[in-house]
Amino acid sequence: MGSVAWTKRAEGQLAEIWTRTTDRQAVTEAVDVIDRILGSDPETVGESRDQGRRIMFEGPLAVTFRADSASGTVYIQDIRAVGVRPGRA
Repeated sequence: MGSVAWTKRAEGQLAEIWTRTTDRQAVTEAVDVIDRILGSDPETVGESRDQGRRIMFEGPLAVTFRADSASGTVYIQDIRAVGVRPGRA
């Protein structure tokens, strides 16, 4: 595909996860995997959602994204911590 762009909203959500996590290494590794996978083949990753969006899970994170095949850009719209107790992303 091409490039991966994070919306301001997703960047803010990631910052919140980062500040609350007790395992920053896991968050960093998950973000690296997300960027790598979405940059190469986003249309087959994760599960489809409405309005052309998809969701991908890469523990301890889940991202909602949209792939724009015309521009070759993947837009990460939302990110959240999954599978952890509050305050422990």
